Amino acid sequence: MADFTTQDEGKPVTLDGETVGTVVIGDDDTAYVDPSADAPDRVLAKLDWGDRDDRLYPLDETEIDAITDDEVLLRTDL
Repeated sequence: MADFTTQDEGKPVTLDGETVGTVVIGDDDTAYVDPSADAPDRVLAKLDWGDRDDRLYPLDETEIDAITDDEVLLRTDL
């Protein structure tokens, strides 16, 4: 997994310039994405997240392009 800290909690997660959710740090220090209610269905499908049914999706380091001070950028070639 990528190196996330509690400072990353709440950062937007973006793909192709669109916000898909926010970072949630679990009790096990794993970073998850809480999908946004308005995240486009095509983006959720691209990430194989299915839907926004109150699930948290783990962030895998292979999906991440960069972690900045302001956001987590997902790779565009997913």
